[in-house]
This record gives sequence, structure tokens and C-alpha cells, in this order.
Amino acid sequence: MLPFILGGIALTAVGYGIKEICESEGCPWDEPSTTTEQTSRDIWVLIETHKRELHEELLPRLKASLSQTKREEPWSFTQPQTPLYERLPIESMADDIELYGELYLDLLEHIIQSTNYISDVIEEQTIHYKSYKNWTKEYKQIAKTGYKLYKKAQMILDIQLIKNSELNIEIIAPLKGYKKELESLGIY
Repeated sequence: MLPFILGGIALTAVGYGIKEICESEGCPWDEPSTTTEQTSRDIWVLIETHKRELHEELLPRLKASLSQTKREEPWSFTQPQTPLYERLPIESMADDIELYGELYLDLLEHIIQSTNYISDVIEEQTIHYKSYKNWTKEYKQIAKTGYKLYKKAQMILDIQLIKNSELNIEIIAPLKGYKKELESLGIY
């Protein structure tokens, strides 16, 4: 009988301790659980947001920064295509979107960070040195990397994630290839 009484007291003490923690810090089981569909939808929204940000703001800024360098041999830019904004496909593809979408999202986030950094550096150098000839070798290399990044970012934005109402699994090889190329540029 004594073990039952001691067990009851121990359970009461543990329950009271959990109650106190939940009141002060919140209970983890009270938070809504994230389903795969919510996660894939969130990934999809982030991808589309990053694509718009790159296309409408960051790549034009990088292009403008590079154009102001006044190089003897000007940079050649092609007219960027408007990226294809795709609707979230059916929920049955949620697992695939989460898997492949994270890879694409990771690439976009690295491109955004690098584009901001390179644009800042180029703009700063353009202010301090009116001529590209006066830039140090290191900063000239950063500008060249920015130009290559601009070209790769355009290619990455052109990747079609959805094809014939299904996830385009053919994108995996190009995405991994772009990741390696960005690594070689020192962006990853």
C-alpha cells in the first residue's frame, strides 16, 4: 500500500511541476502542429517571394552597380525574362515540394545574400574610385563574381518547378549544378 501512496504523491508533484512550467513558459503541445502541407505551402510562398525580390529589386540593383564601374570593356547584359510565378500545385505533391523546394529555396537565399553584399561592395568602390582601373585586384574579382552571379541567378529564376501539373524532378541536377558553380564563385 505504501508504494501506491508514494507513487500518487510523486505523480501529483510531477503534475504540479508541469502545470507551473506551462503557466510560466507555455506548453509545447498547445502549439499548432505543422503538417507537411503547411510546410510545403510556406516553402512555396518563400520561393515565390524570393523570386520576385531577385527579379524586381536585387538583380536590377546589381546590374546598375556593375554598369557604374566604368570598365574599359563594358559588361554585357541580356534582357532578363520575367520569371514564371507558379501556383502551388496539388497537396499530393507536398512531400516532393518540401524536399526539392528546400534546395531551390536555399539557392535563392544564398543568391540574395550574395547579391546584396556584392552590390554594396561595388557601390562603395564606385564612390571611392571613379575609375575601375584604380580598384584593387580583390575588388575587381568581386565585381567579376557579381557579373557571373547575375548570369547564374537569371538561369536559376528561369527554372520551371512545375511541369504538366507535376513537380519537375528534372530540376534537381541543374540545381545541384548551380550550387556547385556558386560554391566555386565563393558564394556558398
